[in-house]
Amino acid sequence: MVDLERLKALLEKASPGDWRVEPRFDRRLLLYLSRGRYSDSLCGPKGGDDMHCIAALHNAAPDLIAELEAAREVVKAAKAALAEVKGCFEAAQVEGLAERLAEVDSPDPGSLAELVTNRLLYSVAPTESAMAAIADWEETHGKA
Repeated sequence: MVDLERLKALLEKASPGDWRVEPRFDRRLLLYLSRGRYSDSLCGPKGGDDMHCIAALHNAAPDLIAELEAAREVVKAAKAALAEVKGCFEAAQVEGLAERLAEVDSPDPGSLAELVTNRLLYSVAPTESAMAAIADWEETHGKA
């Protein structure tokens, strides 16, 4: 698993900003740092910290990609499961769940009517909230 705290610490120590590498006429690479500053080596003004950060991020990239791909699969599965749960609730409503529950004046503790009313129906709002959170995540990060 990727040690995100270590990577964040290294990023904090490294030179800030967007970096890009461009070839030079003498076959060396020119590393451009933020705001037009540059270094003609693979480290910026913070030298060793930049080199350690570059190496750690490069080495972590395969695991970061694998973890993100796995997380996307989890989100996709959770989204499908939540959609199924929501569909079941909607079908139950269409088929008269509320009316059937209203026919019971005072459900006995532990009865099916009491369990549905006091347990299952409370999961509708969290299900919808979770689906909204996934939709927000997908808008920012792309579809899972």
